[in-house]
Amino acid sequence: IFHPGDTYYSPIFKNLRGKIDIFFVPISGRSTANIREAANIIETMRPKITIPMHYGTYNEADPNELINELREKRVWSLVKILEIGKPFEV
Repeated sequence: IFHPGDTYYSPIFKNLRGKIDIFFVPISGRSTANIREAANIIETMRPKITIPMHYGTYNEADPNELINELREKRVWSLVKILEIGKPFEV
């Protein structure tokens, strides 16, 4: 499980390629990666499951746009959009 916090692309992500099962990725574009940047990070890392974060509070970022961006890039990662108060089991 990898939670990078507030981040943009980092060269360290290349070292994690294929080693991450669950990746929490920021998508807000406000002091974090935006949707396109997040898709590039996912493309580099290739996590099995991606959980978008840092959206819906101060911005209009939509995690479904991340799914569309990954489809366009032909990058596979199960994107799980969590619901507040609902558990997610792996």
